[in-house]
This record gives sequence, C-alpha cells and structure tokens, in this order.
Amino acid sequence: MNTQARANHIPQSAGFVVPDVLPDFPATPRAGLRLSLEQEQAFGFTVFQLTLDQIQALACDREVVAELLSEMEGAFTKENKADKAVALLKVDGQWFRQGSIPGVEFSKLSRERIQLVRQCLDALNSLEGGDRDLFYMEALDSLRKALSLLVPYDAILAKAVNAFKSRCGDLSAACRELVMYVASEMHLSRTTVQRLCEQFWLSNKLPAICFGSNRYVQSIMPAKAKREFRFGVLERQQRIARVALETGVPVIELLASWSAFHRIHQRIDRLSGAFAMINAGLAEKVAREHRFAADFDQVRSAAYQGLTRAISLYAPEKGMKFSTYAVTWIKQTIIRSLIQQELIRLPEGSHKMLGRVRAVYADMPSASDEYVCKAAGISTFELDGLRPYLLGNGAMSMDTLSNSEGDEAGMHSFIADQNNDFVAELEEESEAAYVVGLIRAALSERDFFVLTHRTGLAGAQVIPVAELAQMLDTSPQNISRMEKKVQSKLACIEELKAVWELME
Repeated sequence: MNTQARANHIPQSAGFVVPDVLPDFPATPRAGLRLSLEQEQAFGFTVFQLTLDQIQALACDREVVAELLSEMEGAFTKENKADKAVALLKVDGQWFRQGSIPGVEFSKLSRERIQLVRQCLDALNSLEGGDRDLFYMEALDSLRKALSLLVPYDAILAKAVNAFKSRCGDLSAACRELVMYVASEMHLSRTTVQRLCEQFWLSNKLPAICFGSNRYVQSIMPAKAKREFRFGVLERQQRIARVALETGVPVIELLASWSAFHRIHQRIDRLSGAFAMINAGLAEKVAREHRFAADFDQVRSAAYQGLTRAISLYAPEKGMKFSTYAVTWIKQTIIRSLIQQELIRLPEGSHKMLGRVRAVYADMPSASDEYVCKAAGISTFELDGLRPYLLGNGAMSMDTLSNSEGDEAGMHSFIADQNNDFVAELEEESEAAYVVGLIRAALSERDFFVLTHRTGLAGAQVIPVAELAQMLDTSPQNISRMEKKVQSKLACIEELKAVWELME
C-alpha cells in the first residue's frame, strides 16, 4: 500500500492545520498577565511555524541534514516505533502528531518521509562543484520540500539546530565584526547596520549604501577616511567569504540561510521567554507547595525547568489550557529534584499509587481504611506505610516505610514500576486531567459524584446502582435518570466533543 492509499485510511479529525489568522500575542508581556486559550494557541502555532522555517533554513548544510537523518533512523526502537524519532508528520495538508494515529501507521509514514529526504540529499550531493546555479537551487528546493513533511523528535531537532549554530559560529563572528565596524565608523545602531548587511554581505555596493544611510557623517568624513572605510569593509567581507567557503555550502546561500536562521532563532527565544514570564506565577505556586525541601532554590529551579519543558512540548491543536498541561510537568520535575535531594527517593512511576490514594481521600475525606484500600487497589499494610506522607508530615525518606522492619521492606519493593514511560504517562495524565476538568465544570457536585462512581472516571471506584442509591438516600431509578441527564449535558459541551474526536 503506497503512502497516498494509506493516507486515505487516516481519520482527518485527528490532524490539524496551522490557522492563517492568529490572535495577537501581548506586545508587552508581564508576570501575572492572563492569556486566553486563543492567545495561548496563537503562541503555540506561531512557534510551530517558526520551527518549520528553522528546519528549512538549516537544510542548506548537507552535513547537518545527513546527521539529522541518521539520528532519526537510529531512534526507531526494535519494535519499529517512531516515538523518539519523529514528532509530527504532514499528510494531505494536515499535521498529525505522534499518538494521534496508530503507531504502526505513523512509523511507516515516518520511514517513508525520511527515505524521501535521503533521496533528495543524495541528489544534492551528486552535483559537481559548489556553485549556486539552477541545478543546485532545484535540488535544494526538493530537499526543503521533503523536510517540510516531518518534524523530528525535539531532542534530535535541538541537536541539529545546535550543530548548525556551531558550524556557522565562525561565520557569525565574522559577520558580527563587519556589523560592529560599520556601526562604529558610521555612527549607526547595530540593528540598522544588521538590516543593511543582510542584503549586501559581500556586495561591493555595501560601502556606498552605508554612506547613504548617514549622509551627515559622509559629508564631514575626509577622503582618506572614506578610502580607509572602504578597505575596512572589503577586508571584513573577504574574511566572511573565506569562512563561508570552508563549510562547503555556496557562500550566498549560506549567508542567506544563516541570516534567516538567526532571525527565527531569536524570535523563538523571545516568544518562549515572554510566554515563560507570563506563566512564571504558575511555576512559583507549584514550587511553594514543596517548601519543606532542604534546598528550596533547587526546587524553584526545577519548577522553571518543568515550565520550560512544558512550553517546548505544548500542543495547541488539542485545545487544552496551557496551565492544565504545565502543572503536571512542573510537579514531576520537582519530584525528580526531591529525589536527588534524597527527601523522596521513589523510583520513577511509583508516585501513581500515592496519587490514587490521594484521589480517594479527596473524594471522601472520611473514608474508611477498607474503602480506601479497595478503591485504590492496595493492601492495608501499604496504606499504613503511605499514611505519614499523605498526612503531609514534611520531608522524609521513602526508601523505608514507617511500618517496615528492615531495609528490604521499603516502598521500592512494592510500588516500583520498571516499565514506566514517563513522557507517555505524563501526556496521558494531562489529557485526562483536562477532560475531567471540563466535566467537573459542567456538572453539579452530586451529578459529578454519580458520574465518577458509575463510570470509574478520574480513578473513582465503580459502585453498583443500588449501593450508590443507598449512599445518596434516593432510589435506583433516580440514579439511572441522573445518569441519562448527565450524559445529555456532556453531549452539549463543544470542547468535550473535540477531545473525544481526537481520542477516537
């Protein structure tokens, strides 16, 4: 089955397109500013489009592209999963994120996209010489089109971005030297000179253009000084040309691509920094919940690391408020920090048992031990060991339970999850929390209680109708009517419809 035939079997509702018109992102962001969901999505889609442009810019460097392809091919698992190789694919004009379509299908399409890029790269490598002629531009354009159909996994893409920056390090220094020289001699701002030079890096017209940008300085500059200025510009242009030639990329193409890459990279940094500033209060709020830590500065630093990670992985097309998604990342990053401080030494994934028990107590604070154990799926012994932590007695080691008699009876022995997939579980928990939040907001407390205990939503124990009716002092028939009423309410929530379509 070819790519087009398989694409016809992919549900279009699972994909997304970048909107042509996006709400304005705040021009002067500040901490404490509240963004609407539309503004958050505008940020996410803008950064996504800039990332695509960034990939297009670095495509001129064949060594970087070759390494990028090798990294993606090597990241496929033995089971042929592309989870850590490719993040998004474009099919029939729509983008599909990892997990939005079946994994087998995603892996097949990923390999086909990678193979197409490799074929275009081989065609570019087969050209003799390094001239920027029509044949070169056609081959490079084909390579860029092939690269525009996929987005590598973020760690692989970051490595390629850093590799391109490193390869262009000397070129950047040479260009910066020219900009600073012109700015100093002509008494112009570096920003103004940068804009001038980006169009005429190696042009013999650059000195005249610089003179024209500040006619007053030109009018008072002696002829000897003008001549020295021209030689100074020429000397720095020659250095730029020498450095660019060493990369094997046509000089004009490399200069144009590096200028575009640099602008894009700066804009991504500015947008991400502004978005982080706006959401800094969220990181601080979660960090303050862990003031018991021996090194609170480390906890705060971990909270901001979690926020940064959430920003880099934000998926705007899912329609989820950023705060809902980010809190989970921030909390998990803090937990890792506390593990390093040996305040909470839990194997990765073991916190899920604590979460289940806490959820039971949040639903029924006065629940009996028997009910908690049954609802959370743990033993009485395990509950006794968890009780000190649940009561919030501050810093403690989780290597050994309070009711254990020796080192071998620690929490590791019964709640370690050796097969935990941290990222996958985190995304799943974030989406589940978002859905539960929508449902809770639409229902009364009584309706929400009935729904959760009839469906098992949010990890609640499923209770038979008769038993639930007895608990609420009503009839089983009334419970059934409440269930139908709740279902009708949920069917009218547009956000839930969108989420359910994605889940399907």
